[in-house]
Amino acid sequence: DEALNLSGSGFNLTLGTIVRPIDQVQVGFSVATPTGYAITDNYSASMSTSWNNFEYLPGKFINKENAKTDILTSNYNLATPWRLSGGATFFIGKHGFVSADAEWMKYSAAKYSSTTNDDWSADNKEIKGLFRSVVNLRFGGE
Repeated sequence: DEALNLSGSGFNLTLGTIVRPIDQVQVGFSVATPTGYAITDNYSASMSTSWNNFEYLPGKFINKENAKTDILTSNYNLATPWRLSGGATFFIGKHGFVSADAEWMKYSAAKYSSTTNDDWSADNKEIKGLFRSVVNLRFGGE
């Protein structure tokens, strides 16, 4: 049996604005700061076996054996990337609207760190190598 419990908290700030230059158009923009997470992992494992009176040494028999680890705790931080987004809505009289949104994130900017002597450089290098910037587009209407 293994158990992994994660707990943490994070903080970020999102600022934005919406303007309506004319009655039929609404335009918005927002920026979100990186989210800074403080995370704690607690890991433990245990094992039980049943041997049916197994003779592992002459005259020495075993039936049930149990073993477990200590609780292993890791404390670390994760910073997510900045997020920029913008969008526009076009109103079609009283008949409905059409909207479009775009969001940009540079996932390769995510970064692990620690206040202890843990070395996250290999993980951060892998993040930079595997992840890229993306643009998410959303369209809709009603």
